[in-house]
Amino acid sequence: MKKLLIMAMVLLPTLLLTGCGSNKDALITIEDGQTQMMEISEQLMNWDISQEDANEKMEEITANMETQEDMMKDLYKNVSDFNGLPKWAKSLGIYELKWFDFLDSKSSVTDYDKQSGMGESIALIYTYSNEADAIQAAEKLAANIGIEETSHSPRILQKNLDETMKSMMEYMSDEDKAEYEKNKMSGYIADAIKWDYSIMVSVLQGEISILATNISQTGN
Repeated sequence: MKKLLIMAMVLLPTLLLTGCGSNKDALITIEDGQTQMMEISEQLMNWDISQEDANEKMEEITANMETQEDMMKDLYKNVSDFNGLPKWAKSLGIYELKWFDFLDSKSSVTDYDKQSGMGESIALIYTYSNEADAIQAAEKLAANIGIEETSHSPRILQKNLDETMKSMMEYMSDEDKAEYEKNKMSGYIADAIKWDYSIMVSVLQGEISILATNISQTGN
């Protein structure tokens, strides 16, 4: 039963494992990195991948996300530190969460640059101490934007896993039950395409992320 339990549980704490080194050619956006991590979590839940392989992939994704914003600011003149919401972001319904701690080092604003093929975008990152408050704030923001929580949101994945495990609980030892409760997933992800923008609002591992990119400008 313990082996079955371990295989069935998706452990989100691996999302922020510290990676070693970074390949410039492999750098990915924060939004794409979070999406890839959620896909790996779903693979774990479906037993399509081992925990060891999942950890290795998540370490690689994290390493390629860690220096992405700073490197983009160094390489491209149209990427700068965040200094207020641009008009297009406000028109989408995005607003700042000023009652949370803002992370300057991970936040940025990008102007459209046809030569580099980069669309206008923003990345706003905040930290929080109370996840329930952070999720409540993220839900209100997502509602204002007009996007909904997605099927790969951690708490939805956990709810589905709870349904799967319900029939097994009576056969589990107290130790297994405690381990299951200890490793329950939490967090929130809402994403969608609105107009020409890909938008994601997430609450994961101590950070609230608000990401938006004009995908119609990308590659043009």
